[in-house]
Amino acid sequence: MTETRSLHPPVQFGSYLLTALLGYGATGRVYKAYKLNGDQVFAIKALPLDIVSPRAKQAIEREAQVAQALRVAKCDHLLLPTRFEPVGAQEVLVMPYVEGWTLKDVLAWCRREAALDPKMIVEMVIQICRGLTVAHDLAIDGVFQRLVHRDLKPANVLVGRDGIVRILDFGIAKFRDRIGEETRQGRMVGTPYYLSPEQAMGRTLDHRSDLFALGSVLYEAATGQNAFPLSVEEGVMGVVQAIARATVESLKPKVDELDRLIPGAGNLLASCWHPDPEERMASAFDLEFQLSMVVSPQRGLSLNDWILAHASMLPAQVQDGDFGKFGPPPEILPDDLGKTSIFLPALRSDALAVLSDPEAEPIPASASPTTRLPPPEPDRGVPFGRYRLLNLLGSGGHASVYRALTRGGKIIALKVMHPDLTGEEDARRLLETEAQLGSLLQGDPSPYVVQIFPIERRTLDQLLYKLSSSGSGAPALSPVWGDRGLPVKVVLDIMIQTCSGLAHLHRLSQDGRAAGVVHRDLKPGNIMVTRKGEVKILDFGVARMDDAVRTSPRTRAGVARGTPAYMSP
Repeated sequence: MTETRSLHPPVQFGSYLLTALLGYGATGRVYKAYKLNGDQVFAIKALPLDIVSPRAKQAIEREAQVAQALRVAKCDHLLLPTRFEPVGAQEVLVMPYVEGWTLKDVLAWCRREAALDPKMIVEMVIQICRGLTVAHDLAIDGVFQRLVHRDLKPANVLVGRDGIVRILDFGIAKFRDRIGEETRQGRMVGTPYYLSPEQAMGRTLDHRSDLFALGSVLYEAATGQNAFPLSVEEGVMGVVQAIARATVESLKPKVDELDRLIPGAGNLLASCWHPDPEERMASAFDLEFQLSMVVSPQRGLSLNDWILAHASMLPAQVQDGDFGKFGPPPEILPDDLGKTSIFLPALRSDALAVLSDPEAEPIPASASPTTRLPPPEPDRGVPFGRYRLLNLLGSGGHASVYRALTRGGKIIALKVMHPDLTGEEDARRLLETEAQLGSLLQGDPSPYVVQIFPIERRTLDQLLYKLSSSGSGAPALSPVWGDRGLPVKVVLDIMIQTCSGLAHLHRLSQDGRAAGVVHRDLKPGNIMVTRKGEVKILDFGVARMDDAVRTSPRTRAGVARGTPAYMSP
């Protein structure tokens, strides 16, 4: 039975807005976050206020130091914090937010649905090896430091939607020359199922301990089972003791099982799993090299093809508003926060706007709606004139578009000029021109062009217009597919409908003469595909009628309009 949790509004956390819990562990909790006054998405690692201790704070600081050392290598297979900054009374780690799934979640899904393909498994382990090689061969001031992760496991491996596998969470990682500080005290560090024998016995570790753990990850990915399963009678300590007592002979049945599933990989697992570190695989680089000779003959889909085939079936990485069993953390307001800001969570993962109304009454944070809303009701959303703003759909250079509710209960999209531009004549003209084009389209509509209604003026001199609610869609095509191309049939269908919309715009007339609208910013982000498969051209913010384009002072001055990657010569 699926556990149902109530969804919470976003929580202000310093200069960030937390929208969901991504994961948690002994060294902190990781939240999905948006930067206020920006459009970037981050993952923030913070300590719960109720368990902040000197040791926990040292772990966060250590992870920041490790990340600083590793960032020099610029390795795609390590997901590292980019900043270590104060929020309230504590320090937090800020890192990029990557769309994807932990290997733990992938394996849980596969146990219910279907086993992973051997080719994909080998490719994943090869990428993990590349990340480990960078960590293990880390040099500072010309001296090798041999950073040891000490907690390599499926939950600390992220399979990105982009096909890149990344190692996460260096919270208990240590440089080789400092590892003895904890092990001499008999403290076992790591996750029991993925310990090396020397780790289980509290001995000094080196980089080869991570290779033993990687062998356990490889075995679990192939078989769907823990290499050292939990016994009800013996409990977790039974797992630790089984690893500590492991011998070449006791591990051989599991090695043979892997070799049957992934031909040629058995010997490599045996080398990773040797109880004596001196007899173990020498390095992650060596393992990567030998796996590269095993991967070609393997059957099944490659990693990228598997993601493309199964991404829609895998569980969502996170649902905005879900803060897990802990609930949302306490709100922390930044020192420089104005009292008249309205914060709205983004519907898409790549957008967030801050709308300031200098004369409005402050709206409490609790009034901010969560994303993935149920069908809206009249009392939902943030009041905005005679509308209620529900979600941010997107934001551009001069305006933001919100999903909004009319007094009559109709869902529309509402475009609002950024308040700090209300005195700018150029920004005003862009919106007025767009509204003028909307009037033309009302008299001669096209199913392939989004409908625009007349402009309205508010007392605060903000300009806005309404777009028809012709069906929800995904305005940006490229993020949906990452670096994978769309199927040819889909591409042709989208292009045919887009061409129909452009043809309609180009032959529009005004007062009996040709007006010929030129969009000037056609790009994937301005083409919406509705759930019904209908294509609609969006955003006429820089569009001009044909005569206006030829006579525009901006054009004569040589000022480029549009998005550089999609401009014509």
